[in-house]
Amino acid sequence: MNALVATIEAEATLLPAPEPMVPAPQQAPLHLADVPAAPVGRQPALRVEVRRKWYTAAGVAAFEVAPISGVLPTFQPGRTSTYTCPTGWCASTRSRTAPQSPPSTASE
Repeated sequence: MNALVATIEAEATLLPAPEPMVPAPQQAPLHLADVPAAPVGRQPALRVEVRRKWYTAAGVAAFEVAPISGVLPTFQPGRTSTYTCPTGWCASTRSRTAPQSPPSTASE
């Protein structure tokens, strides 16, 4: 495999360099520029309830949440969400994978 890579790289050095890419900036559509107003004070942007809770590792819990009214935002990998409980406890989470069903052995 190393010999094949070396052969391909040696042949590539004999080829002319490609033309540099020229950026072609375009204006974003106006509907993407609308930013919703931020909530004032401690008003939640969206109220949710916990439908299921299961443990994914020692001391690590996963939650399935559902909106009390309305719909949840669409899934976006890497999006950070902050949840505040009525007791004042707060947590931030980062979405790493697409939502999945919890294991069938879910407890609590």
